[in-house]
Amino acid sequence: MKLTKFFRRYSRTLLMFFMSLLLVVFLIGDVIQNAMQRRANPRLKIGEAFGQDLYNTDRLAAQAKQHVLARLGFSDAAWLDPLDLYLLMEEARRMGVRVGRDEVKRMFQRSPNVRRLEEMLAVVQRQTGRSYDSMYDIVGEWLAVRELVLTQLEALGNSLPRAEREFRDNRQEAVVRLVVLDSRAFVPTILEPDPAELQAFFEEARDRESEFTEDEIRFGYRLPDRVRIEYLSVDPKQVEPKIRIREKDVQRYFEEHANNYTKPLTGSTTAPAGSKTTVPMTYEEARERVRQDYRRARAIQEAQSLVNEMQHAAYVAWQSRPRDEEGFRVPPPPEQILSFESLRERFSQRYPVILEPTGLLDREGLVSRFDTRPAALRQMLGDRGSPEPVYIEGERKITLSELALRVKGLFRPSKNDLLPVLNLLEPSPVLHSMTNRGTEQETPHQSYFFRVLEAVPAGPPESMDEVRERLVRDYKLLKAHQKTREYAEQLADRARLVGLQAAAEEANELKALLEQAEKQWEPSGDPAEPKPTYVQDFGPNIPTLPFTRASRRLQWVGNDTQKVQRAVFALAEAQERDPLAGIPVVLVEVAKHFKWVIAELEEVKPLYAGEFEKERPSLLGPPRDEEYAAVMREWMRAENVRQRCGVRLLRPEELELP
Repeated sequence: MKLTKFFRRYSRTLLMFFMSLLLVVFLIGDVIQNAMQRRANPRLKIGEAFGQDLYNTDRLAAQAKQHVLARLGFSDAAWLDPLDLYLLMEEARRMGVRVGRDEVKRMFQRSPNVRRLEEMLAVVQRQTGRSYDSMYDIVGEWLAVRELVLTQLEALGNSLPRAEREFRDNRQEAVVRLVVLDSRAFVPTILEPDPAELQAFFEEARDRESEFTEDEIRFGYRLPDRVRIEYLSVDPKQVEPKIRIREKDVQRYFEEHANNYTKPLTGSTTAPAGSKTTVPMTYEEARERVRQDYRRARAIQEAQSLVNEMQHAAYVAWQSRPRDEEGFRVPPPPEQILSFESLRERFSQRYPVILEPTGLLDREGLVSRFDTRPAALRQMLGDRGSPEPVYIEGERKITLSELALRVKGLFRPSKNDLLPVLNLLEPSPVLHSMTNRGTEQETPHQSYFFRVLEAVPAGPPESMDEVRERLVRDYKLLKAHQKTREYAEQLADRARLVGLQAAAEEANELKALLEQAEKQWEPSGDPAEPKPTYVQDFGPNIPTLPFTRASRRLQWVGNDTQKVQRAVFALAEAQERDPLAGIPVVLVEVAKHFKWVIAELEEVKPLYAGEFEKERPSLLGPPRDEEYAAVMREWMRAENVRQRCGVRLLRPEELELP
């Protein structure tokens, strides 16, 4: 009774006390967490840094911070060794570089993905129990590392001699005349290879990868990592006919997505002429569209739900299995592993289930299985518009082709790798093909999950028969390139006597071969493959784009090459030393494009001091992005970090174990 009276009398006081206690616990949550970590991991000296003792707890604390940074999308911090992360943060602190909480908050608020960042902060807070201020402090410590590098780089700037050289390389132009011979035009003239020669060519190249530089062609036939997979999916289009909808649900969908249903404003006297002003549609006006959209949305949901159920059923036998020393789940007994065929039969009663096996495929083959766009288009657009399924976990995304190769026997995860890894026959997480992939409005469309049936590490093919078709094609191209050199040398020698234009006009036999090659050309089936222009490339042609030392695109030759430019300007310097050397002509092999170029130098345009002075302020300005990235890589390289910080790690026998 007395206890009851006590609680009644002091209820408000007790309530305030407990609220205060909860507030204190929330505010000192990080302190409690750190104390628990210290209890679980006794403090142990592991070396020295900055002239002071270095402890294992320093590394553990940095590892916890690294987990937060990785979850928030700071990938440049995720790949570091936690010890190096600690050293970098401590280095910035000792040099007085600070980035405060308010600055971090402002940076987050300015982000185009502010809502997603807020969601990730909430997820990390729930997972780690850290306060928001603690997470802001961790981000601030990492931003201070970046700021330290940027501050020192900006202090370096650009030197005057370097600026003058860059101005010359980018602005001084040469006037040249070019004849370009494409070796592919002469492949039809090459006979089928002798079996012994083909075998010798294969043996030389079987255990190397192809490598093409400006100076050398090296064909290789080493096969990349390959996997054989099977996947299950449900196509929403096959679900749509089975969806039954109710009018009230359609009306609610219309109300929730009203912004999607508008019509042009017509007959307005206030709208400007030619404007595209729209007004909302009524439900009656939009009813058929809304019904189609709602049915499609419901089909996507139903298909995804069924895939989730199948994946859960397949994963039951795996979810409680321990992980081995490499981080892969230990397989359950074979009798507990469900076959994908049994899953398909079991779940097809509701909606049609797709079961697709593949042969052995490398990463490019896996991508092509889902994304049928030409490889050149895929490379140009990147993720944008790709239908390849992707696994999403917070800010991190990984495509099916990447995940399938993160399999035991091919891949060994690092300690800081947080993305999923798979064992053979282990069901993958659910992946989704996305609509508007690569944009802010991307949404899941079709769901998949798969398992790897076989994994074959990279290595040479067992026999020539595995790559015979490609081997013959490459052999003939290499022989054609060697034959093209003979034609190019003859033409260059003649051009040094009579000039390139006259020499080209005399080469009737050569031009006839090029014309015939164009007529006989047949497309390979790749839509991105251009029709050859052997005769036009032969010319002779005068480039319309600036021909400078630094230009990386050369008409009729290709992109990403400066070999011809270097040779021409070297020829110009030789001509200055000996003006009577004859007609300045140079023969250049651009091996990576399978071309031979004969260039005749007509003149090098002069540069004037006044032009440089006009642009001098910008040329001597701050470093460019690529320079910053290069310095950042070197700054964070482990050996450089430890050398700057004076690190000496104790040997195992020197450790004082508790």
